[in-house]
Amino acid sequence: MNNWNGLGRLTKDPEFRYAGEVAVCNFTIAIDKKYQKKGEDKKANFLPCVAFGKTAEFVNNYFEKGKMIALTGEVDTSSWEKEGKRYYKTEIKVEQVYFAAPKKQTDSQVDYTPVDEEDELPFD
Repeated sequence: MNNWNGLGRLTKDPEFRYAGEVAVCNFTIAIDKKYQKKGEDKKANFLPCVAFGKTAEFVNNYFEKGKMIALTGEVDTSSWEKEGKRYYKTEIKVEQVYFAAPKKQTDSQVDYTPVDEEDELPFD
């Protein structure tokens, strides 16, 4: 079984392009490490991700640097040789993407109406 689930923040704006007729979106997420030594700054793992088709368009349209994102996909590894040296790449092939933070509210969207405790409640 090759199923990966994660939650992290985009490290920069997604890179979107078309490969022929297929939409492709590359992005990297930072995932905080669970453990750290006392007094140290937080550390994170950085995972490259790639999405295709409608998922790629969705990521490109609704996410930007710093936004929290939840995703599922599979771990994909590849290797190649160039000038006698072997290179390896591991990335997450994204299958589904979810919003992981609530929408921001502007002051005009927030209801500041005070509630009087003595007001009659609409139910018994």
